[in-house]
Amino acid sequence: MSITTDKLPPLIIGELALRILRKSFLTKLGFRPTLSKEKIEKTLGSIESSLMILKYSYLPLPEILLHVEVKNLNRYGLKLSESLKSAYSTPSTNLLSLATLRWGLQIIQHLERRLKTADSNLGSGVDLKVVHVRNVQKFDKFLLTRAYDNEKTYTIMTNLVNLRSNQNVAAAFLPPREIGGKLSEAMYIGSEERKEDAGVVLSPEQVDLTEVNAILHQLISQRS
Repeated sequence: MSITTDKLPPLIIGELALRILRKSFLTKLGFRPTLSKEKIEKTLGSIESSLMILKYSYLPLPEILLHVEVKNLNRYGLKLSESLKSAYSTPSTNLLSLATLRWGLQIIQHLERRLKTADSNLGSGVDLKVVHVRNVQKFDKFLLTRAYDNEKTYTIMTNLVNLRSNQNVAAAFLPPREIGGKLSEAMYIGSEERKEDAGVVLSPEQVDLTEVNAILHQLISQRS
């Protein structure tokens, strides 16, 4: 792949994740992270430094994959993830903020995995997985679904009217948002049945990323 590091989608999405993390940590979370605000901001600053070093290194991809800053990002992300553990037993937790924090930290922690499969699609900077649709119910103009990736169950709102339960489909894990007043933690990439098992990570060429790319472009262009 001949894409220079300043244009690599995993690093571009990493910057988006950092921006979202900073904003999310400032919201009313409904729980107290185990790290102080000062330590959280210091760690976020370290994440920014690592991303900038990688983005402007202009090294070939094999060298980027071996770069110490890739390992550092995993370490910083893990540190922040561990500070959120109290949220899971706190009834007042802001679920959207928590889901957003987890998304951002997944992006930072698992950068190496996406670097290995990245292409020119912005969508190659997020997790693309096969999920098993466990149940589907009508909710206003949408379908409210629960889907499993062999590790965790997610709530996903969709307007794909032909989606049904007990099928495996592709999903892109975009920043969580509220749709129709409900938390949505990913987006289905079509409703076609996949032969792969739930949890299988897909490469960008295996799915149509047109809509995913458009959403990510819009998010990146937002300044607030």
